Amino acid sequence: MGEGFYVEEAHVAGYGEMADEVHGQLIRCLVHNHEARPTQGYTGLMSVLSGPLDTYVSSIHERVAPLSTLVGQLRNELVAAAWDYHGTDRSVYEEFHRNPLIPSDGHVTIKDFPSAVAYSAGTEPVLEAPEHEDPPIAALVDEVGGSINVIDWVIEHVAGFSPVEKIVEPLSGNWAELERAAEVLTQVGDGYEQCAANLTAQLGRLGARWNGGAALTFEDHTTRLGEAIAIEGPINRLVGYVLTEIAGEIEAAAEFMVSSLKTAVDKIGKTVATAWVPGVGWYRVYDTARTVIDVFLEAKELVESIEEAIEQVEAVLEAVNDPVGFATDKAREVLGPYLDGAQVAGDLAQLDPSALTDAPDTAYDVGDAPRRAG
Repeated sequence: MGEGFYVEEAHVAGYGEMADEVHGQLIRCLVHNHEARPTQGYTGLMSVLSGPLDTYVSSIHERVAPLSTLVGQLRNELVAAAWDYHGTDRSVYEEFHRNPLIPSDGHVTIKDFPSAVAYSAGTEPVLEAPEHEDPPIAALVDEVGGSINVIDWVIEHVAGFSPVEKIVEPLSGNWAELERAAEVLTQVGDGYEQCAANLTAQLGRLGARWNGGAALTFEDHTTRLGEAIAIEGPINRLVGYVLTEIAGEIEAAAEFMVSSLKTAVDKIGKTVATAWVPGVGWYRVYDTARTVIDVFLEAKELVESIEEAIEQVEAVLEAVNDPVGFATDKAREVLGPYLDGAQVAGDLAQLDPSALTDAPDTAYDVGDAPRRAG
């Protein structure tokens, strides 16, 4: 797309039809966003993340929907330009569709350009949300939680805290839902990157067949549009990464609960069941509790560490709602505990705030002089 003017209008029309297909891909990605919403299982410590995650999913839509609309508008503008370059009167290729309920309202469509050259819309984004499932050890966690409820008074008397309040209730959430949301956001991020690549990959091919001012403006507009869409890749993968990490920490605590903690609970439970001798029996209960109290303290510390980690995840979700600030410097600040991961480093390297600040906010327009030189 250089100086002077030259056009093969069938290629311009073909690119417009391809952009329409990419618009469809973007719409599917936008719909898929909502699969990451916290609709179930966010109880206990996980409840802290429900609001921020829901807000973040909404922010994805708010960022990308206007960009998707701009991509969708390319089809009519480019196909109409092809007709104009061909010397066809506007009345031939424009059709006004009147709203039957509001006669003064309606919309214009542009007829397909005959023999438009085919441009591939590339690879379809992979968007397959995992099923909603309980973790494999969920039943065991519930079982141990029920057993702890029986001996809660013993531990509270010996250690000064209620294991039901400090361990069982905080771990009541379904961490598989966090993993599911992380997978959806990763798919969404990859999907937006794929859409951007599909939209811009063949600009060079079109550029060899369309020169001039309108062509140069189109190349710049579409390049910036693609960059604004593509940055959703690293942003969403980073959010998905931290959700996966916190899910792993909750799962590790749950596994501790059904292994080491269960053994301690069972030991106390057996003593309680045989503590029918007044005085002596209750002494045995407390003595048994003292021998295993370290296990309960360790479980409590695990939960407290998860609480701190969840606060960090909450900070990430809040920071990313300002994507420009996140891409500029905030990401490294809030992702501090996760910076050693190779995946995190790779996605951080792709965060370019100019992709967001330079994004087009108006539709591409061939202009009043479509045959102008570059």
